[in-house]
Amino acid sequence: MLGLALPMLGLVLASTAPAQAQEWFTDPIGGKGGQQYVLRCPGAAVVTGVSAMTGAYINNVAPICDGRTMPGAGGGGDRRSASCPAGSIVDTIDIILLRSPNHLVKALQLFCVAPGTRLQTARVSLDTPGVYTGPYISLSRVPGYPSGTMDCANQSIVGLQGRAGDSVDALGLICRPRAH
Repeated sequence: MLGLALPMLGLVLASTAPAQAQEWFTDPIGGKGGQQYVLRCPGAAVVTGVSAMTGAYINNVAPICDGRTMPGAGGGGDRRSASCPAGSIVDTIDIILLRSPNHLVKALQLFCVAPGTRLQTARVSLDTPGVYTGPYISLSRVPGYPSGTMDCANQSIVGLQGRAGDSVDALGLICRPRAH
Protein backbone atom coordinates (compact mmCIF):
# COMPACT_ATOMS: atom_id res chain seq x y z
CA MET A 1 0.00 0.00 0.00
CA LEU A 2 2.82 2.41 0.85
CA GLY A 3 4.36 1.74 -2.58
CA LEU A 4 1.15 3.03 -4.24
CA ALA A 5 0.74 6.01 -1.89
CA LEU A 6 4.15 7.53 -2.62
CA PRO A 7 3.72 7.72 -6.43
CA MET A 8 0.21 9.17 -5.93
CA LEU A 9 1.60 11.79 -3.52
CA GLY A 10 4.20 12.71 -6.15
CA LEU A 11 1.44 13.31 -8.69
CA VAL A 12 -0.43 15.61 -6.31
CA LEU A 13 2.71 17.59 -5.47
CA ALA A 14 3.71 17.85 -9.13
CA SER A 15 0.28 19.21 -10.08
CA THR A 16 0.57 22.17 -7.66
CA ALA A 17 4.24 23.03 -8.12
CA PRO A 18 4.15 24.61 -11.63
CA ALA A 19 1.70 27.37 -10.63
CA GLN A 20 3.81 28.44 -7.66
CA ALA A 21 7.02 28.02 -9.65
CA GLN A 22 5.79 30.71 -12.08
CA GLU A 23 4.95 33.12 -9.24
CA TRP A 24 7.05 36.11 -8.36
CA PHE A 25 6.87 38.62 -5.51
CA THR A 26 7.10 42.39 -5.76
CA ASP A 27 9.35 44.12 -3.25
CA PRO A 28 7.24 44.94 -0.18
CA ILE A 29 6.68 48.64 0.51
CA GLY A 30 6.80 49.72 4.14
CA GLY A 31 8.79 49.38 7.34
CA LYS A 32 11.30 46.71 8.31
CA GLY A 33 9.48 45.21 11.34
CA GLY A 34 7.20 42.19 11.67
CA GLN A 35 7.37 38.60 10.44
CA GLN A 36 6.95 37.52 6.83
CA TYR A 37 3.45 36.55 5.68
CA VAL A 38 2.33 35.01 2.37
CA LEU A 39 -1.41 35.07 1.57
CA ARG A 40 -2.26 33.30 -1.73
CA CYS A 41 -5.59 33.07 -3.47
CA PRO A 42 -6.69 29.44 -3.92
CA GLY A 43 -6.39 27.71 -7.30
CA ALA A 44 -6.78 30.07 -10.26
CA ALA A 45 -8.48 32.83 -8.22
CA VAL A 46 -7.17 36.42 -8.46
CA VAL A 47 -7.32 39.40 -6.11
CA THR A 48 -10.52 41.43 -6.48
CA GLY A 49 -10.18 43.46 -3.28
CA VAL A 50 -8.53 43.81 0.10
CA SER A 51 -10.00 43.33 3.57
CA ALA A 52 -8.40 44.85 6.68
CA MET A 53 -8.68 45.45 10.38
CA THR A 54 -7.78 49.07 11.11
CA GLY A 55 -7.28 51.67 13.77
CA ALA A 56 -5.10 54.68 13.02
CA TYR A 57 -3.34 52.47 10.44
CA ILE A 58 -3.81 48.99 8.93
CA ASN A 59 -3.41 46.32 11.60
CA ASN A 60 -4.41 43.25 9.55
CA VAL A 61 -4.60 42.68 5.81
CA ALA A 62 -6.23 39.90 3.76
CA PRO A 63 -6.82 39.41 0.04
CA ILE A 64 -10.32 39.15 -1.33
CA CYS A 65 -10.04 36.44 -4.00
CA ASP A 66 -12.78 36.32 -6.63
CA GLY A 67 -15.12 37.96 -4.09
CA ARG A 68 -14.19 35.71 -1.09
CA THR A 69 -12.29 37.14 1.88
CA MET A 70 -9.31 34.97 2.78
CA PRO A 71 -7.50 34.70 6.15
CA GLY A 72 -5.20 37.63 6.89
CA ALA A 73 -2.01 38.60 8.69
CA GLY A 74 -1.52 41.08 11.55
CA GLY A 75 -3.56 42.28 14.54
CA GLY A 76 -7.12 43.47 15.21
CA GLY A 77 -9.23 46.59 14.84
CA ASP A 78 -12.29 47.78 12.95
CA ARG A 79 -13.23 45.78 9.83
CA ARG A 80 -12.90 47.65 6.53
CA SER A 81 -12.67 46.45 2.96
CA ALA A 82 -12.28 47.73 -0.56
CA SER A 83 -13.47 45.65 -3.52
CA CYS A 84 -13.52 46.11 -7.26
CA PRO A 85 -16.91 46.17 -8.98
CA ALA A 86 -18.30 42.79 -10.06
CA GLY A 87 -16.39 41.44 -13.05
CA SER A 88 -13.27 43.54 -12.30
CA ILE A 89 -9.90 42.63 -10.80
CA VAL A 90 -7.18 44.56 -8.95
CA ASP A 91 -4.43 45.68 -11.35
CA THR A 92 -2.42 48.20 -9.31
CA ILE A 93 -2.25 49.21 -5.63
CA ASP A 94 -1.12 52.60 -4.35
CA ILE A 95 0.13 52.42 -0.75
CA ILE A 96 0.64 55.17 1.80
CA LEU A 97 2.76 54.73 4.93
CA LEU A 98 2.93 56.43 8.30
CA ARG A 99 5.27 59.40 8.51
CA SER A 100 6.84 57.94 11.68
CA PRO A 101 10.18 56.06 11.44
CA ASN A 102 8.48 52.61 11.46
CA HIS A 103 6.55 53.38 8.21
CA LEU A 104 3.58 51.10 8.97
CA VAL A 105 0.93 50.74 6.21
CA LYS A 106 -1.62 53.57 6.57
CA ALA A 107 -3.95 53.24 3.56
CA LEU A 108 -4.38 51.60 0.14
CA GLN A 109 -6.03 52.57 -3.10
CA LEU A 110 -6.94 49.81 -5.56
CA PHE A 111 -7.06 50.40 -9.31
CA CYS A 112 -9.54 47.97 -10.87
CA VAL A 113 -9.61 46.80 -14.49
CA ALA A 114 -11.67 44.52 -16.69
CA PRO A 115 -9.91 41.10 -16.81
CA GLY A 116 -7.46 40.70 -19.68
CA THR A 117 -7.34 44.47 -20.32
CA ARG A 118 -5.88 47.67 -18.86
CA LEU A 119 -9.33 49.33 -19.07
CA GLN A 120 -9.83 50.92 -15.64
CA THR A 121 -13.28 50.26 -14.16
CA ALA A 122 -12.84 51.89 -10.73
CA ARG A 123 -10.55 53.25 -8.02
CA VAL A 124 -11.48 52.14 -4.51
CA SER A 125 -9.84 53.21 -1.26
CA LEU A 126 -9.13 51.30 1.91
CA ASP A 127 -8.28 54.16 4.20
CA THR A 128 -7.92 54.86 7.89
CA PRO A 129 -8.81 57.97 9.90
CA GLY A 130 -6.78 61.07 9.08
CA VAL A 131 -5.84 60.44 5.45
CA TYR A 132 -7.74 61.85 2.49
CA THR A 133 -7.97 59.13 -0.14
CA GLY A 134 -10.82 60.30 -2.31
CA PRO A 135 -11.55 58.49 -5.56
CA TYR A 136 -9.59 60.94 -7.71
CA ILE A 137 -6.49 61.36 -5.53
CA SER A 138 -3.59 58.97 -6.04
CA LEU A 139 -2.11 58.00 -2.69
CA SER A 140 1.35 58.37 -4.17
CA ARG A 141 0.70 62.14 -4.26
CA VAL A 142 -0.52 62.79 -0.67
CA PRO A 143 1.89 65.45 0.64
CA GLY A 144 4.08 64.46 3.57
CA TYR A 145 3.39 60.73 3.55
CA PRO A 146 5.84 58.15 2.17
CA SER A 147 4.12 56.13 -0.55
CA GLY A 148 4.54 53.83 -3.51
CA THR A 149 2.77 51.94 -6.27
CA MET A 150 2.73 48.18 -6.85
CA ASP A 151 1.59 46.16 -9.86
CA CYS A 152 2.36 42.86 -11.54
CA ALA A 153 3.44 44.19 -14.95
CA ASN A 154 0.37 42.99 -16.91
CA GLN A 155 0.21 39.73 -14.98
CA SER A 156 -2.37 38.59 -12.41
CA ILE A 157 -2.24 39.57 -8.74
CA VAL A 158 -2.84 36.26 -6.95
CA GLY A 159 -2.03 37.19 -3.36
CA LEU A 160 -0.43 39.52 -0.85
CA GLN A 161 2.85 39.18 1.00
CA GLY A 162 5.06 41.25 3.25
CA ARG A 163 5.70 41.61 6.99
CA ALA A 164 3.30 42.01 9.92
CA GLY A 165 3.20 41.86 13.70
CA ASP A 166 0.45 43.69 15.61
CA SER A 167 0.19 45.87 12.50
CA VAL A 168 1.02 45.55 8.81
CA ASP A 169 4.64 46.69 8.51
CA ALA A 170 5.04 46.14 4.75
CA LEU A 171 2.89 45.01 1.82
CA GLY A 172 3.83 43.45 -1.51
CA LEU A 173 2.09 41.43 -4.22
CA ILE A 174 2.25 37.84 -5.41
CA CYS A 175 2.13 37.78 -9.22
CA ARG A 176 1.55 35.02 -11.79
CA PRO A 177 1.19 34.95 -15.58
CA ARG A 178 -2.45 35.37 -16.62
CA ALA A 179 -4.41 32.21 -17.33
CA HIS A 180 -5.35 31.89 -20.99
